Amino acid sequence: REERFAELVAYKTQHGDCHVPRGYPENPALGSWVMTQRTAKRAETLSEERIARLDALGCVWDPRKRTR
Repeated sequence: REERFAELVAYKTQHGDCHVPRGYPENPALGSWVMTQRTAKRAETLSEERIARLDALGCVWDPRKRTR
């Protein structure tokens, strides 16, 4: 959804990354949406266009492997 993507852009502007915690208290729906995108990518059901847009934004696909 474009609304969630825009919220992710705003999150990155504020926090400097796209690592939205699942239980993000300011916007729980955004944390859930990011988790859903990761799950869909792993299941290979996320469109190439969506992957490219999230990659360009700096999406963290595996939060356990992210670097600080």
